[in-house]
Amino acid sequence: MVLVLAVVFTFFALLLVFSPLFLQSGSVTDLSGSVGVIDNAWVWNELPFPVSAVYAFGDVLCHQELERSFVLNENQMPFCARCMGIWIGFAVGPVLLCFFRLPVDFRLVGLLILCCIPLGIDGFGQLFGWWASSQASRLVTGLFCGGGLGAILGAVLSLSSEKKS
Repeated sequence: MVLVLAVVFTFFALLLVFSPLFLQSGSVTDLSGSVGVIDNAWVWNELPFPVSAVYAFGDVLCHQELERSFVLNENQMPFCARCMGIWIGFAVGPVLLCFFRLPVDFRLVGLLILCCIPLGIDGFGQLFGWWASSQASRLVTGLFCGGGLGAILGAVLSLSSEKKS
């Protein structure tokens, strides 16, 4: 089960990274909007599948502010830097579980908190105006959080599939 999760999230992470490269240069330039709102259907409706699906997913789940997003091939990425880190981390966590075992016990809660603390500090510091987060700090804190969440999800799914057998 962990292997399936690793493959699915890795495939999705690769789609996120390569989608801007599959498009004509400069065809997706500013997707700034709001979370939970379809702001940019007029952009992604014109894109080929599966790139359109990736950008649609980003449109609903991320604010996609241009100044907080990476640009590849003169195209804005489908998610902001922090969300990109989270999704890539979701792939890394289960991949690591293919090689290492993570016991499902009270320590998982500690791991979850530990992995999310850097994101929380960076996000709240920026929110309150204490500092401006860089793209690198957004990506790294997202990687930690997503990696921890992906590993925990994989460990729990692994445990549940073991109990069924």
